[in-house]
Amino acid sequence: AKHTKAAIEALLVCEFIHSIDAPSLALLVPVLHRGMRDRSADTKRKASLITGNMSSMISDAKDMTPYLPSLLPGLQETVLDPIPDVRSTAAKALGQMVQGIGLVHLTEVVPWLTETLKNAPGSVERSGAAQGLSEVMVALGAEEAMKLLQELLPLSSHPKVGIREGVLWLLSFLPLVMGRSFGGFIEDSFPVILSGLSDDKESVREVAMRAGQVLVSTQGKSHLGMILPALESGLFDDNWRIRQSSVQLLGDLLFLIGGSKPGEGGGFEEESESESEGEEEKEKGWENVGGNFTSGTNYSAASTESIARVLGPQRRASILATLYMLRSDTSAGVRQCTLQVWKTMVANTPKALREILGVVLDQIINALASGNVDKRTVAGRALGDVVKKLGERVLPEMVPFLRKGLETGDSSMRQGVCLGLTEVLQCATRKQIEDYLPPLVSTVQEALCDSDQDVRHQAAVAFQTLYKLCGSEAVDAVVPVLLDQVSDDTSGNHEKALFGLCQVLKLRSKELLPEIVPRLLATPMSRPHINALGTIAEVTGSSLHLLASKILPVLTSELVRTDALAKDDDADARELNKALEACVLKIVSAVEESGIQWFAVEMLKECNSEDPAHRKWGVKIVGQFIAGNQTDFAPQVTMLLKELVGCFTDFDTDVLVAVRDSLNALVKARPIDELMEHIEFLRNMIVSMCSDVKHRKGAELYMKDGVFLLPSFNVPKGIEPLLAIYQHALQNGSADKREAAASGIGEIVELTDAPNLKPFLIKITGPLIRVVGDRFPSGVKAAILQTLRLLLDKGGKFLKPFVPQLQTSFVKALSDPSKAVRDRGAAALGQLMSLSTRVDPLIADLTTNAAGSDSPDVQRTMLSALGSVFRGAGEKVSDAAKESAVSTLTDLLDHKTAGVREDAADALGYVLARMDEGRIAETVDGNIMSRASNLDAEWMRQEGSVLALGRIAAHAGPAALALHPSVMGHLRGFAAHDHQLVQGAACRSMCMLLKAARKLEAIEPLEPMLEEVLPMFADVAAHESADLRVDGCLVIKQAAKACPHVVRLRLDVVVPPLLAAVKDSNIRVKMCAERTLLHVLEINTRNATLDEYVASADMAAARFVRDYARRVLARLQADSGDEGE
Repeated sequence: AKHTKAAIEALLVCEFIHSIDAPSLALLVPVLHRGMRDRSADTKRKASLITGNMSSMISDAKDMTPYLPSLLPGLQETVLDPIPDVRSTAAKALGQMVQGIGLVHLTEVVPWLTETLKNAPGSVERSGAAQGLSEVMVALGAEEAMKLLQELLPLSSHPKVGIREGVLWLLSFLPLVMGRSFGGFIEDSFPVILSGLSDDKESVREVAMRAGQVLVSTQGKSHLGMILPALESGLFDDNWRIRQSSVQLLGDLLFLIGGSKPGEGGGFEEESESESEGEEEKEKGWENVGGNFTSGTNYSAASTESIARVLGPQRRASILATLYMLRSDTSAGVRQCTLQVWKTMVANTPKALREILGVVLDQIINALASGNVDKRTVAGRALGDVVKKLGERVLPEMVPFLRKGLETGDSSMRQGVCLGLTEVLQCATRKQIEDYLPPLVSTVQEALCDSDQDVRHQAAVAFQTLYKLCGSEAVDAVVPVLLDQVSDDTSGNHEKALFGLCQVLKLRSKELLPEIVPRLLATPMSRPHINALGTIAEVTGSSLHLLASKILPVLTSELVRTDALAKDDDADARELNKALEACVLKIVSAVEESGIQWFAVEMLKECNSEDPAHRKWGVKIVGQFIAGNQTDFAPQVTMLLKELVGCFTDFDTDVLVAVRDSLNALVKARPIDELMEHIEFLRNMIVSMCSDVKHRKGAELYMKDGVFLLPSFNVPKGIEPLLAIYQHALQNGSADKREAAASGIGEIVELTDAPNLKPFLIKITGPLIRVVGDRFPSGVKAAILQTLRLLLDKGGKFLKPFVPQLQTSFVKALSDPSKAVRDRGAAALGQLMSLSTRVDPLIADLTTNAAGSDSPDVQRTMLSALGSVFRGAGEKVSDAAKESAVSTLTDLLDHKTAGVREDAADALGYVLARMDEGRIAETVDGNIMSRASNLDAEWMRQEGSVLALGRIAAHAGPAALALHPSVMGHLRGFAAHDHQLVQGAACRSMCMLLKAARKLEAIEPLEPMLEEVLPMFADVAAHESADLRVDGCLVIKQAAKACPHVVRLRLDVVVPPLLAAVKDSNIRVKMCAERTLLHVLEINTRNATLDEYVASADMAAARFVRDYARRVLARLQADSGDEGE
């Protein structure tokens, strides 16, 4: 091992005169084998070199065959060595071995090399395998090499990066190894190299560039005709990497032809303005040296002449024109590479540009006509650069050239011309533009009216550039002409001019809209102006709101005018009206989010007109805005709701229908969860509006059969939009939202008449029943029960299918912890029973629960429900159920809880109202008064019996008329009871008796007894208890309303306690005494009564009464405050 290196070096200096035979191989191979396995790179390289030379000197291949298993693995390992020199020597040795011995004995070499080329783990191994394969391919001959290459080239598009890189490594070595004989492979190889230049992986692109440079450097001069066309094609490729690589390779080729080196005559930076100026100085024979211009000759003249001689004038001009265009490429890398190559070939840019101007313009026009956007951009920039360098010398030729392309080219050509025109305008000076303004303006104007949208867009960019340079001159030159053509729909240019105008407005809408819109709004508006206004609105949404105050009033007025004419069967007006609606829809849809608030304020002003037709169209425009505008106008929803709900009291049906449609559009346009947040606002608006209407002049117009109705709810489907919001909140909202929604639905029901409510009854009732059965707070349930009561009032028989569910819900409510829920459930149950056919089971349950419950609250609820059921459906109750109820209720009259006693008395009154006179009299005398008059009866039994007398008189009506005198007699006795609660009950029952008698016009039989009891109740009105003072005043008031002539006889008795009461510190006593005194003195009906009392009273009392009547009593309304007392 120590002597391997010395042995290898000794062999290297030996001269072999004869061919190597078998004995010699036996001596040499062990040394070479150890040499190729040595750690030293130099030793391995020398061993490989000797092996290759030795292989070429073998006289008989059979002598070498035994040693191949020993030599070949070492040589293969050395081919993949990390050091390039070692790999190169080993690759040559492998080629010499194949050539000397023959592939017949080395069948595994080519498969191993191709496999390594494709699957080697690193770039070094792939490079070594490619180099070895290239040497082997040369050894095999051109025909075999071509076959092998044809098999490998398709792998250049393989998905695996390593395989693509391996193929390119092979192409980077083959030209060097094959020399001129590689010419036959260029046609197939060069496209693969160019494709590799645009690969996604940088490692592949680097190897492809190396292959291209090797190909150019080795084959450039000898095969120029094959390489140059491929590079020229690559200069126009869509991929910027291929363009950049093609420029680099073209530069290498030109350097090779010209005999110069890369970097001579220019740097890598892009050309600046100072360089352009310097080139213009060079044109005059001066050269910039060290910052100063000195006379000199061109530094690359020899290279330029050599290139021109080899390529020929036309080919050189074409390449120069292409390179000039690529100086303006969209990729910075392409521009840098191109500038370097350009400076190598061209010493004076302006001079060279003038020489090739025709070719440059031809290529620019062809590029402008390309369908590739980048190509058109590059061509446009190049055109601008030409203008910048040549200025006035080129504009006279260029403008007609562009105009011709605009007139005769296809859409891509026209778009490219507009792009080029933009670049020309950007690069030309203001003076140059002013000198050629008419042809430039006409060209821009024609492009603005093009039928292709992309062309119009690019023309608009050109117009913007022209506007920046010339300001209002550009507008004055272009816009009026377009407007005239827009107004004239008889010519064929109407649509094109409108397209052009839109493109101009896209760029300068804020400045131009105030000039254009007033012309289009001239009334009466013509169809062309209507269409134009709608079309330009679609492209000026960012500025349109600024003119809303001018646009909307005119459009609304025109809608009103054409609508009126259309109703008179004017077909033209009908068509105009449709066109106006379409125009409005475009306008309201185009407004952008930044202008929504401004626009909405102006839009809503149109809803407040005095003219109903104007209001209708104002509301319709709001609906179109809601339906058509796709921006987020959530901040404006409150404003829109306020205005639309504010129209609910409008009397014009068309306005109300428009409001309904607009609200429906709002429900569809905005998320329902968002609208749910406005429920309280909607309810407050409606309540406030109804309250305001009820208390102003003309309130009777909103009344129907004595019920206030909201006009908006009483058009077909008028309640639909709000109902959708409320029902969503009822089923999906929080507890507070559900309660508000239930109350809101109740308000809708209350303000809607039965015919307009009927289509929605089932839709409303179902969700209410579902929600009231769930576990929600009492507020939600109470609100739902109240709404169901209203529905029963309005819906009546149409709710009969829901009777079982409703009865279950109402009965369940009777056991609720909340009093409000229980009370409303009881009241609703009575209403429901009018629709039910089986009442007795419910009566039995209520009676049992009322008697058997341990909770006074539950008992009161059951009693209230029992009374409601008898009040609503007592005629359906059997006699047995009635008797059972009477027995139970009579027993409850002496319950220890005052509320239970009062509710039992009330229910008993309703039960007896459904029985005949005899049964009523029997109950009063036998069950009630007999037990109350018992000396041992407790005061609670007496209070309950007194309360029952009043309720019987109030509820039984004519059936109890015969009992009125006896009832009054019983009440007179209890009015002087020593227990205050019994006294109070007697007073309240006396009030009920007097009310019932007055209502039945049967007060006369009671007058004698009434005159006797007045002093007794006057004493009660002066009682020390405030509650009794109020009760006494109420009896006197009812007596004064029922029998004023009787009270008139006892003024001296009843007035003094009332005068004392009006001075009471208890406000309730004071107000009740005022109302009583109003009726006792007959302030509003008989003036003489006051005079008679004043005449009979003492001076102080007379003065006080007269003064009090003037100051206070005269201002009280006759009936206010009396209802329900």
